[in-house]
Amino acid sequence: MFLVPGFSLKIFLIQNAKQRAIHNSQFQRRMKYLPTTLVLLRWFFIIQMFLASTFIGVMVLGLMIMMVVVIQIQIVVSVMDLARMLMVNIRVLQPKKSTLIGPTLTLVA
Repeated sequence: MFLVPGFSLKIFLIQNAKQRAIHNSQFQRRMKYLPTTLVLLRWFFIIQMFLASTFIGVMVLGLMIMMVVVIQIQIVVSVMDLARMLMVNIRVLQPKKSTLIGPTLTLVA
């Protein structure tokens, strides 16, 4: 009575060990190619991040340069407008007989 369950248990353990060995060998065969794929994936991600960062950097740099150029153009245009307004105001303010306004304006300018 006690011999049959122990015998069947032994057979079950041996079969289980065989299946585990087969499974381990298949797993090792699969694992043989895993490090190379991981290295390739790692390099792919590194290159991708580098390309993305350089692309974003170039875009930000281009936007900054364009903004600086636009701001400089706006400053130049506003200074020219201001100078034009000042010249118009000076011409309007300047009387025909300049006694004191003419020399002070030339000194200020």
